[in-house]
Amino acid sequence: MVLIGAVVLHVVLIWGFAAGLAHDLVKFVAPPLDTKIIEETKVEDKPPPPPPPELERPQVQVVAPEITINLTPDTPPPPIQQVTTQPVISTPHPPAPPVPDTTIKPLSIPNPEDLYPSSAKQAGQEGVVKVKVCIDEASKIASVSVGESSGYPLLDDAGVRVAKGGRFKAATKGGKPMSSCANLPIRFSLKKGGL
Repeated sequence: MVLIGAVVLHVVLIWGFAAGLAHDLVKFVAPPLDTKIIEETKVEDKPPPPPPPELERPQVQVVAPEITINLTPDTPPPPIQQVTTQPVISTPHPPAPPVPDTTIKPLSIPNPEDLYPSSAKQAGQEGVVKVKVCIDEASKIASVSVGESSGYPLLDDAGVRVAKGGRFKAATKGGKPMSSCANLPIRFSLKKGGL
């Protein structure tokens, strides 16, 4: 029965499409569409705005300052009156005088009276000791020794102490300091005045 109902329904639908009932049904169900044609309004092209008016620029006048330069004509050099064909010989400058060489110079020496041994004074010993002093380029004492004895060991030792307490300036050769040695006589006298 269901199968017969389905067949009948299909037959009715096919007949309805063939008879144009579907078209009438659509008209009945859906109202007709109203269409309106809207014309596009044309926007008129506006003319471009006028260019801004040109302003008149004032004319600038540059006034150059007046400069007056007074030139005096150069006086021509005097004419050459005497022409020599011999070459000019320049005389050479004389060489600088050579720097003299110097020996060791004592700057300060202690008074021998201050270092005179009291035992030597009591024994009546006096004399001159020649102390050999060697000085380096920096004017420092390099060595001190007895060069020639006074005949008394106490006075010789005192003479070495006197020389070691002194200050000396180095000898020079050609203006440059050099290390060298010299004999320094030191007098020990029971009378006043030692060197």
